Amino acid sequence: MTLVVSESIADWYANEYKMPRPPVVLNAPNKRELETNNHFREQLGIREDQVILLYQGGLMAGRGVHLILDAFKARNDDKVVVVFMGYGELEADIKNAANEYDNIYFFPAVPPNVVLEYTSSADMGISLIENTCLSYYYCMPNKLFEYSMAGLPVLVSNMKDMSELVSQNSMGAVISDFSAAGINKAIDDFLVQDLTSMKANAYRVACENAWEVQEQKMLAAYQELFKGV
Repeated sequence: MTLVVSESIADWYANEYKMPRPPVVLNAPNKRELETNNHFREQLGIREDQVILLYQGGLMAGRGVHLILDAFKARNDDKVVVVFMGYGELEADIKNAANEYDNIYFFPAVPPNVVLEYTSSADMGISLIENTCLSYYYCMPNKLFEYSMAGLPVLVSNMKDMSELVSQNSMGAVISDFSAAGINKAIDDFLVQDLTSMKANAYRVACENAWEVQEQKMLAAYQELFKGV
């Protein structure tokens, strides 16, 4: 049996292999009550008047890490800061930038059972997947749903499924200009939007697609598979 994580991937499998369309099971967290924490400000010394943009996940190529670093290196003030939380091959680059720039921070990965407590300590999330392969173009990252379950509006790259989800639900903004200037313009434009409404939309979408919902789709797929066995 094949399970996939986005509608476009399901369509691709059905068309490419002339097979029944596989079930879509999103990689989403369990539903949780909406709550706000302040771990990053308390532990990193970030001021209350600063807006925290969170990059959460693997610190590796293809995720826009260097693009985000270049954008924040080019910003003229520290009204917005970026926190990279995770681990990976680009960790040293982020730590070096954090030592040199006061609007860039590194925070080590935390256990899965507390990750959303830290996510909810930010103001916005960013998922800047780069279009390096079809899998990335059709992706629906679990980080997108972690951000939204924590009530964060999101900035995402213009990958097909994730950008459609964000745009159709007014839960963030889509970045098409993959340059430092383009990312900074998107951030600045984002900050003048109604973030309260976006936060509510993000949390609603997260709850509608929470693991409790995905679990039922997966169980239904297994039941169909073993029907008559």
